[in-house]
Amino acid sequence: ATRLAVVTQIIPALSTSLVLIATSLATAVAISLPLSIYMAINRGRTSDTTLTVITQCFIAIPEYWIAPVFMLAFSLYLGLLPAAGWGEPSNIVLPVAVLCLRPLAYFTHVTRASMIDVLESPYILAARARGLTLVGATIRHGIRNGIGPLVTLFGIWFGGLLAGAVLIEVIFAIPGMGRLIYSSVINRDTPLLQGSILVLVTIQILVNTICDLIHALLNPGSAARHD
Repeated sequence: ATRLAVVTQIIPALSTSLVLIATSLATAVAISLPLSIYMAINRGRTSDTTLTVITQCFIAIPEYWIAPVFMLAFSLYLGLLPAAGWGEPSNIVLPVAVLCLRPLAYFTHVTRASMIDVLESPYILAARARGLTLVGATIRHGIRNGIGPLVTLFGIWFGGLLAGAVLIEVIFAIPGMGRLIYSSVINRDTPLLQGSILVLVTIQILVNTICDLIHALLNPGSAARHD
């Protein structure tokens, strides 16, 4: 165990992990949202099937396998990015690329299914009857109603990655919460471990609450129907 105060160790580690996880999930959302809309509009076609297979592969590939592969490819062989470390903008690229793949795949599949339901809804058919194209009706009326499951899934993945990025932070030498918890277990630092877990649980509750509020704002009618 160290003689440093628990708070002084958690705050910098937490800020590092929040930057890493928020960037990873923001990247996943930025890619998956237009991709899922495209797949929903072109459902059943070759492009939809191909993208479905590719994203399914992202789900099957574990982070602890793809991280060394990315390090070998982009750091050792190509020399484009640093293999490990923290503090420079280039340091975040590889861990974000590794961490965003699985949530990207889940976001894409869930949002695609939700958007397909939305595109078959009466108000989309009415919008198209008024002269809007399928793409135009989707952008103007469909996205807001189709991203509800994405918001919920975002909250789940945020807490999951924040607590589960131990291997990635250790592999890439990132001084975040995952590595801090790993060190506290190795050093048998019980107060630090307890404080870290308490902080992670609190953040998970806050994030889930915020996501529920956003979901209610996006779909106020669904909340009213449940009352």
